[in-house]
Amino acid sequence: MPELIQIYTDGSAHYKTQYGAWAFIAVFPDGTEDPHHAAYEGVTNNKMELMAVLEALDYIIKRTPAERQGPIPDYQIISDSEYVVNGINDWRIAWKAKKWKNVKNLPLWLAIDTALGTIADLEINLKVTWTRGHDGNKYNEKCDKIAHAAYKQLTKSKENEV
Repeated sequence: MPELIQIYTDGSAHYKTQYGAWAFIAVFPDGTEDPHHAAYEGVTNNKMELMAVLEALDYIIKRTPAERQGPIPDYQIISDSEYVVNGINDWRIAWKAKKWKNVKNLPLWLAIDTALGTIADLEINLKVTWTRGHDGNKYNEKCDKIAHAAYKQLTKSKENEV
């Protein structure tokens, strides 16, 4: 059975400043953690949740070499955003059938759809699941802290520009 790599994602944004950040943590079977994050201006919380998952998908794709050497691990993306999880697992199919009409955050959803297609073409087993946020899940909490720290760092750098 292939190993399972779990990737926890989170996004955060402040509605007044529109500063935000995304983060993900890849957790390997041996407990090794590989965190990633970035901060942006002019964003919403949902955009940052979507960016976190898109970056996690790109991470999975980049880890899968074209020349297969050994078994490819299974992946599980875990998000506390029902919007993102439902969008990927359920709504995306209907959105595609309706030619993506009236879908908010369309550029991000199209990029996610393309990345999911690449993952399917690479025959990578991927599940996207939901977890309740701020409910004691170690890696969800850690991911949230990383995203908030990135957001705060951007906020401080902008305050220093004034």
